[in-house]
Amino acid sequence: MIDLRDYERKIRALFTYCENFARKNEAAGRGTQWPTFRQAASRMKCTYDELEELVADYQGDGYMGVGVGYQVGGLGGGTYRIKTRGEYVIEAYD
Repeated sequence: MIDLRDYERKIRALFTYCENFARKNEAAGRGTQWPTFRQAASRMKCTYDELEELVADYQGDGYMGVGVGYQVGGLGGGTYRIKTRGEYVIEAYD
């Protein structure tokens, strides 16, 4: 049986990690850069499938979603061909 409180904590922890990851990059002058699936899975100790479930189940006031784009140094963004699922990014913001 899934402990829903634990599941909610994981969702909030993922949101916080992704949002803080972006803010740290912004503060360092690198623009808004979101963590990849690979980075988030390593940090959260879960699989890519579990990450997708956590993102899909997010019900907070902000936004959390899977993205396939990038931003370079705050100079604008774009999209490119993703070669592996680990390169997807998770955007999270209030």
